[in-house]
Amino acid sequence: MNQARQLTQGALMLAVYLVLLLITIYVPLLSLVANLFLIFPFLYYSAKHPAKFSFVLFIGALILSAVVGTVMNLPLTIMYGTTGIAMGLCIRYKKSKLFTYAVSSFVFLINLIVQYAVAAVIFNMKFIDDMLKQVQTSINQSVDLMEKFGQTVDPRVTSQLDAMAGLVKTLMPSLFVMGSFLLVVLLMAVNFPLARRFHVDVPVFKPFRQMQLPKSLLWYYLITIVISLLVGKTESGFAHSALLNVSFMLLTLFYLQGLSFIYFICHNKNVPNAVAVILTIITFQMLSLVSILGMLDLGFAMRQRFQR
Repeated sequence: MNQARQLTQGALMLAVYLVLLLITIYVPLLSLVANLFLIFPFLYYSAKHPAKFSFVLFIGALILSAVVGTVMNLPLTIMYGTTGIAMGLCIRYKKSKLFTYAVSSFVFLINLIVQYAVAAVIFNMKFIDDMLKQVQTSINQSVDLMEKFGQTVDPRVTSQLDAMAGLVKTLMPSLFVMGSFLLVVLLMAVNFPLARRFHVDVPVFKPFRQMQLPKSLLWYYLITIVISLLVGKTESGFAHSALLNVSFMLLTLFYLQGLSFIYFICHNKNVPNAVAVILTIITFQMLSLVSILGMLDLGFAMRQRFQR
């Protein structure tokens, strides 16, 4: 009886995934919304049933993806399927919310890196290089167009734009990591409430205003600064790229900590949510200041001082 139920729910989740996949492929207007829920069938089934049945569901989804679409749809199924199974198994075995989030994010990140590497090496599809070349071409075309109309372009402007393009390429590892972790947050925010409605005991996350990062991050950032001073100002090489990526990720975390502190103050002062949202938008213009605020919050226990 139990096995029959597992097979029935597996077939149902496979049908749900097929519908979502077809919407993603053939209905452009709804594809973005459907993308957010592609993970749900795997999450739900893995949370309810043992891992071996979840992998059977995964194999079935791969076969259906190749049949109803093309082989090019397999990476999408692999990415969402493995992430959903990892997330569901963590829920099944009562892992903490942070552990569930970390495992799911790393699985998604590994998928992203492997698929990009395969596309670049086997199919010679270098999306990042192609994107940067298009940006560089657009810059050159804009400069040529302005010169044709008799307007002189400040060389410093073009050099700054070139430097920005180079910086994006250098920071691509950080962008991959941050993109994966942010997307998994979005997937959890969308799918966890839905799973809860279907009686899945998903972990409950604390409000964003209560976010508290480890204080050790301050030491990591200090070490990064010291190593940067010792290495020097060379703008090439692995050391420069690694330090830049580490600094960028740490500053982003400090920004989130600072933003969380702002939400904490707004909550304690009974400030309307609309004001908090407006402040969030304003902070995009003051990234450095908010990052410093996050450092102060971590280093000097600003919340405890504020509550006194």
